[in-house]
Amino acid sequence: MGEFDSRFHNLAPIYIPKNLFIEGFQTRDAVYASQLGAGSLLLIAEGYVTGKAYEYLASGRPILSITDGGDLIELIEKSRSGVCVTPSEPGKIADALIDQFNSRNQPLVRNNEYLNRFNRRLLTGELAKLFNDIIARGSNR
Repeated sequence: MGEFDSRFHNLAPIYIPKNLFIEGFQTRDAVYASQLGAGSLLLIAEGYVTGKAYEYLASGRPILSITDGGDLIELIEKSRSGVCVTPSEPGKIADALIDQFNSRNQPLVRNNEYLNRFNRRLLTGELAKLFNDIIARGSNR
């Protein structure tokens, strides 16, 4: 789902099986509904943690991330939200996909204590406290 680089549309028919569907832009609600109904979510990233990674974490669905990036690997592995495989190891990607398929009926046991650190309300509260501290220091001068 979403907007894709035009190169993707040229390569997709070669590499993507016919039983996978490529959909263009969708509303946020449609995307979230699809994520919640998915057996697994595929995240292909260059390594930095993207907004998409946090969306996937919020869905509670297992993530298969194809990445070399340390920060993204750390986030997914510490949260126990899925598995990360480097793009240069197609055999391991296939194994991870099979493992996720075989465990599709088992609950995902995530590290909620770790994940709670990324709660929007908590982070917003910490930011508000920081702003309040800055304002208080400025008024005490």
